[in-house]
Amino acid sequence: MRKRISKVQFTKNVILSALLVLSGTLGWEIGTYWLSVELAAIVVVEVIVGIIGAGTLSFLTNWIACKIADKCVKSDADQMLDIIDTQISDLPKEEQESIREHITLSCLKKMYASNNREAYGLEIINKLKNHERLDGVLKPPHHKALPQG
Repeated sequence: MRKRISKVQFTKNVILSALLVLSGTLGWEIGTYWLSVELAAIVVVEVIVGIIGAGTLSFLTNWIACKIADKCVKSDADQMLDIIDTQISDLPKEEQESIREHITLSCLKKMYASNNREAYGLEIINKLKNHERLDGVLKPPHHKALPQG
């Protein structure tokens, strides 16, 4: 088994997490700063306003940072989906969608950590075609059977 996460993905996760902490702290400070002196004496109000400020600024910062990061760096999961997409590109669209909707993030992490990602991707596809469970994580499709081949 290979490592479970790439250095690029790890760096991206660390940066996004640090931004969340910083924006949450800043949001708390901004939220509580705008309270009037009378209301600031009530601890419950200060906590509520702080939480609202932290949550709002964290949400906005995370949304913006994720959009930027996703444009700059492809995630490990997206790379694994690209491999699977290449392997199922000759199948009809309906079958491709059926396969993709049954692949979970957990399954993509296992694929990334495998010694042969392409072979693991084919194993996923074949199991889904045969309506088998994937390592107890994925449920087989319950609708129209996929053709084998």
